[in-house]
Amino acid sequence: MQCLQELAVVPPLVPAARARRPKRLNHDLPVGIRASALSTIFRAFQRADDSRPDGLGLGLYIVKHAAALLGHRVEVRSVEERGSTFTVIAEAARPELRPED
Repeated sequence: MQCLQELAVVPPLVPAARARRPKRLNHDLPVGIRASALSTIFRAFQRADDSRPDGLGLGLYIVKHAAALLGHRVEVRSVEERGSTFTVIAEAARPELRPED
């Protein structure tokens, strides 16, 4: 699987008035993940493709846990040999946590 460093992109800050709805950050990978591996790809040291020697299997684990710490969630849709889409859904901040405009 391709390196997931691109998922670490920080979306630009938006004024509180525009930050009311959840934001979605999508990242597409050209390699699909087999259905039987989807339930385990967010575990530490788990790799969807054991045939490749690169990677430790920590990328998606880190992304999921970092998102969870921020109150966000990560979703994945994948079709084997066609591609995968990872989506980080950033919920809007509660009013008391939003910075002053």
